[in-house]
Amino acid sequence: MLAVFVTLLVLLTAYLLNNTASRTEAIYRGYRNSVMISFIAFSLWLAFDHWFIPGSWWTISGSTLLAVICLTLGAMAINILLYRWYMGGSDYPGLVQAGVVSDGCPYNGPYAIPKNFVTHGGATLWEEIIFRGVIGLGLYFIFGPIVSIVVTSVFFGLLHYLPFRAYAKHNSIKPDRYVLGAFISPSLFPAAFMAVNLFYGSLIPGWIMHWGLNCSVGLYLRYILPAISNKGAEKEYVG
Repeated sequence: MLAVFVTLLVLLTAYLLNNTASRTEAIYRGYRNSVMISFIAFSLWLAFDHWFIPGSWWTISGSTLLAVICLTLGAMAINILLYRWYMGGSDYPGLVQAGVVSDGCPYNGPYAIPKNFVTHGGATLWEEIIFRGVIGLGLYFIFGPIVSIVVTSVFFGLLHYLPFRAYAKHNSIKPDRYVLGAFISPSLFPAAFMAVNLFYGSLIPGWIMHWGLNCSVGLYLRYILPAISNKGAEKEYVG
């Protein structure tokens, strides 16, 4: 019950934050709607998990939680290094201007980091329930773990990559490393989400890892990349 209570608290907080902000800026409406979809999916999942799925897939022990947090921090570090490689061949300002990408951090100003953190928690939940829950566990119980991991990761990667690639092509943006990254990260890491979920017998580990990885993208694009760019510009100016 504690896991359910915490999940509902995250969803409620994320909804209130983005519902208030959506009155002034349209960008928050998408996050608010994602949180609403997450709440509906979570409510249905609790019933589905109780009546149809063997075992309880929305529980987690304290030791497992600590292990998953450590895994998440490691995955976040790897993802930041990958994004440094992705951005090495990209005109990021051009991608932003074309509307292909955003930095994943809608909030600015006071308490921006915790607001963005909670927002990602609420917005990512429905994806985990659908892809690693309904689809992933369905494949697992029918075909086994390997098929479940491979199919869900490739499917999830393509769903991120194909629209991204089409948008980039429409805006005459070269298929450079950043566009390729739209398939690499959404395939590589969800494979880990599914594997960890199956190992621990819970969907919560994958949600935490997905949550952290989305935050790592925002941290890199909003804070780390500008700092690196400014430092490089200063060196070039001094030189």
